[in-house]
Amino acid sequence: FCQNRLSFLGGELAAATFVVHRGAAVRFHGKDRWISRDPETEEYDLPRVFTPNLDVEAIDMRDFHIIPKGFENLRGCGSLRSLAMKNQPFVDDWCLDTISALFHPTLEYIDVTGCPKVTERGLSVLHRCKNLRVIYMNNMSNVKDAELLAMHLEDALPCVQIDGVDYWKYRQPESG
Repeated sequence: FCQNRLSFLGGELAAATFVVHRGAAVRFHGKDRWISRDPETEEYDLPRVFTPNLDVEAIDMRDFHIIPKGFENLRGCGSLRSLAMKNQPFVDDWCLDTISALFHPTLEYIDVTGCPKVTERGLSVLHRCKNLRVIYMNNMSNVKDAELLAMHLEDALPCVQIDGVDYWKYRQPESG
């Protein structure tokens, strides 16, 4: 975590700079274009000074392996709606706890597909994210009772869709 970067750029741009510089992509609120680092030149198109009304809406970390401590750098994202962390080898239950604490008012989409250190304990804290609409959790080898977990999350978050868990076989048929 770099306090100077936060002070100079502001929370949103500091977070965007942190992840893009390391290979992730960001999208700002109201923009269609994703910003990422050019793999050949390692340059990226982000402002170099504080820019008001520049809110990070989505982060895609597919090409960036964040360590748990790295999530401190995202705390300035007050409007994060989408977080894709597919196949992150270091994302664990503690990371999901941090994410749910930081982004519970705004997060709508999360992808933890293939994150080997995530268990049912970490996924269960996502109930805090009351606006969560989609959870992708395919290929979750360390999640026990994924079907039961999915049903509990659906009870806590009635609007959520959970992709990657076939729990329909556990549902009781509605009596008619």
